[in-house]
Amino acid sequence: MGHLAAKDVYQDLGRAIDGLTARTPWSETLRAIRRELYTEEEADLEAGGEYRYTVSPFVIGVFEFTMMRADGGVDFPRVARLFREYLAASGERVSVMRTM
Repeated sequence: MGHLAAKDVYQDLGRAIDGLTARTPWSETLRAIRRELYTEEEADLEAGGEYRYTVSPFVIGVFEFTMMRADGGVDFPRVARLFREYLAASGERVSVMRTM
């Protein structure tokens, strides 16, 4: 994991998701959500100069798939509080919320 120490994989992941059609501005709550859902290795989009996977939009994607998990690997009350905190603090900055 030493190669991950020099870069912030959670912020890189955040930038990638924010670059999609439904914007998701960066905040420390968003970092907490990502840390809750992904290990550093899972959050790292690149390995050996190649992309490992494509990111999903935040609300219709990350939120939806997280809350549908049935494997017991997610602390649902904590993640739900973080999502609620992020969306409440972001208000209109999360553009997908304006279309719902």
